[in-house]
Amino acid sequence: MGDTSPPVKLPPFRSLGDFFPGVARFSLPHVQDPDRLANRIVRNLLYYQTNYFVLYGAVFLFICFLKPYRVIGGAIVLLAAIVVWMVLAAKSQRRHKHSPVMSLCILGGLLMLVYWLGFVAIFVASVAAPLGAIFLHASCRKRNLKNQLNWATERIGLRTTVMAAILEVMTVRLDMEV
Repeated sequence: MGDTSPPVKLPPFRSLGDFFPGVARFSLPHVQDPDRLANRIVRNLLYYQTNYFVLYGAVFLFICFLKPYRVIGGAIVLLAAIVVWMVLAAKSQRRHKHSPVMSLCILGGLLMLVYWLGFVAIFVASVAAPLGAIFLHASCRKRNLKNQLNWATERIGLRTTVMAAILEVMTVRLDMEV
């Protein structure tokens, strides 16, 4: 028995004239109608997904270019904090008294974390800023005829894309009708 689902593909890169067409193709989202807003965001995420992946990479690399040591340092500190937290969580099942040396080590670690907090903030910003730009574009970009035809193709299952797979993992409904 083979898998009958269509292969996951990355759609073509949309032209910059289509992606940034001018002020006329952008409007403030209708926040009073959350279903309509969600529909616009999902459809734009699916239609412009290749552009969004490139935009994410460009903004992330730009921030890395501006502050390379802070981004790398923040990623390392965040990863180290997660590893230490996981180790401590595993050891917390076995309660024991901390020696004065261990208490000093914990205090020193916390002081180092506070010192490196700026680095962590730069790393988090380098991850969150592109996501914010993508969300802003997906929220404000009006749909066009190509976008609507692409939606119909995606909806009937002729094609499965990377963004559709990501949205499904995030349990976002792809079958909205607004």
